[in-house]
Order: sequence, then structure tokens, then C-alpha cells
Amino acid sequence: MPSLLVDAGYDTAMFGKWRCGWLPWFSPLKAGFQRFFGNLDGAIDYFEHIGTLGEEDLYEGETPVEAVGYYTDLVADRAVDYVLEPRVNPFYLQINFTAPHWPWEGRGDAAVGTKIRADYEAGVQPFPLLHTDVGSLAKYAELVETMDEAIGRVLAALDGAGKADDTLIVFCSDNGGERWSMNWPFIGEKGDLTEGGIRVPFVMRWPAAVDPHQVSDAPNITMDWTATMLDAAGAGPHPDYPLDGVSLLPWLVDGAPYPEHDLLWRIASQGALRRGKYKYLRDGRDRAIMGNWPRRYWSKNEFLYDVTVDGREAADVARHHPELVAELREAWDRWDAGLVPYLPDHPNLPRPPQKAGPGRPAVSQPD
Repeated sequence: MPSLLVDAGYDTAMFGKWRCGWLPWFSPLKAGFQRFFGNLDGAIDYFEHIGTLGEEDLYEGETPVEAVGYYTDLVADRAVDYVLEPRVNPFYLQINFTAPHWPWEGRGDAAVGTKIRADYEAGVQPFPLLHTDVGSLAKYAELVETMDEAIGRVLAALDGAGKADDTLIVFCSDNGGERWSMNWPFIGEKGDLTEGGIRVPFVMRWPAAVDPHQVSDAPNITMDWTATMLDAAGAGPHPDYPLDGVSLLPWLVDGAPYPEHDLLWRIASQGALRRGKYKYLRDGRDRAIMGNWPRRYWSKNEFLYDVTVDGREAADVARHHPELVAELREAWDRWDAGLVPYLPDHPNLPRPPQKAGPGRPAVSQPD
């Protein structure tokens, strides 16, 4: 999306978490962003600015940098400054806060970050930022509140720059919650394809084009917003870049009927397809929710749920709709056949080596 927006005359920037591959192979600047400040890994210590393997992980463009401050605030500072810059071109700004991701550090917890780094350097923790032995609901709420305050600063900057009405703002999470988050009434969490793993908060604002105070239960997926933003910017659809999502712009702006379409997911041994109110779930794992049910149910790996009334995915209605199950299975298999296969003996993406420590051998990246 950013590269197509640049071609359409937009300025582009990204601040915060990247996690789409490591240097020298990948970076935001290699994907069309003209400016980047943030971390390349999936998590970062809010004060020490190290990644999940203990390496320094703060970059300006593709150059490692040092900065003092709480990471959520640093990202917000860059975003506010960018919004307030005088410019001729329209802009696309992607802000990827890590909050409320672990480690569990609020603004007053710099000493926690220091201890995490010390424990890692001493070999006490093989993966320092997992931070599984501390945390609380109150600390999680603090992280969320700090992020909320940071977003408020960005929105205030848009107001101050006179750009609030004409700016399409999208807020969403990248996956369902884990650990301290409350996913009720959904089952599951981040890392699987039950509703607790894929149903996320979503808010959009565009005063010049969309009336406020509306709520919709129409199912959509992040890839739809790629298509929608490109459409709104006059940069799509592009014949050389077929998209996985569907533009929602006619529905949002012109009152067209909602574009019904399948939503599809795949992760490890799971696959899912949402069509209307039904969700087809393929799950190759033992289903922990089976509990003490008869063992004959354990081997079942295809399920059908009406997730509009059964967010806990407890009522498998597959036997009532065998033709629909067969249709959704075929659709998912056809889609899956076009994806890049998982490589069994290679990491998902290249990453930097992990340094050795007491009781911890170094891990290097294979060629």
C-alpha cells in the first residue's frame, strides 16, 4: 500500500512496530515508506529498547539509533511532529504502537526494564521480554491508557493542523488479546483462529465523508482496509497488484449495499473461513474445550459455527448444514492452494543472530 500511495503523490511514514522481516533483507523503507522510526522485531522493551532476543532494536530508517524515553511516548512524539509538518502532498501515516504488548512496563517502570536487560545478560532469561512472571490487570490497563493518551495527542495534532475532517483514521488491533486482556464472550486468544484470536476492536473516523456515531456488525478484515484506503486515495485497484481485500468505500460513502465476501485465515494447523454469519473452522489440534467429552469427538477437525450468536464456538452446527460445510471446505482449500507453503526447515523470516550468554548458545541465521 505505501508504495502505491507514493506513486499516487502521497507522503508516507511509519512509526512503531514493523515485524515484517529484518535487515538487510526487509525494512519499511524497502516497502514504500519514505520515513521510519521504530522497532523491527515483534516486541521491544519500553525503556531499554531491546528486542525479543536481547538485541538493540531501535531504528531511524535503517540506521540503529539510541533514544531516551518510554517507547509509546517516543512513537507518539514522532507521529505528532509528522502531522504538524508543513507539506504540499497528502500523507499516509501508519502508527504501530506496541502497547499493550508485554513486557509489562508503565511510564514509571524504568527499573523493570533495567532488570530485564540484566537478567538476560546474566543468562537468567533466554527470551527476556516474555515477562511471564509478573504483570497484572492494573498494569495492563495502565499500558492501554497510556496508548489511548498517545492517540489523543495525534488526534489533537490533526485538529491543530486543520486536517481532521479530511483524514481517514483507522484504529484496530493486529490480533486478539492474550494474558491480561478480556476476550469474553469469545473463546481463544492471540495465536489461534477462534474468535478470541481474530475478533478485534475496530474504529474508523472520516468526518468529511462518513457520519459519526454509527455501529456495524458487517464482518471485515484488515485487507479490506488496504483496498479501501487505496480506493479513497485514487490509487487502486491496480492491475499489477491484485488485492486480497474488498474496497468498502462505496458502502461507506455512497450508501451501496455491503459487499458480501469471504474472509479467510490460515495459521499453523488451523484454517478458517467466515461467510455471512457462519464460520468454518479447521483445527488440527486436540480441542482442549472437549474436556471430558467422549473420545470420538476429539478426532473431529472440521467445525461450523454461527458466530453471530455463538462467539464461544460451543455449538458445532456442521451436521445440520453438510452442503455448506462442503462448499466452505472447497473454497478454503482452493484459496490455501494459492498461498506460499510453510517451509518445514527454515524460519519464517530471516532475523539477526542471538548472542550467547551463560548457559545460552548463540543462534545464527541460516543462509
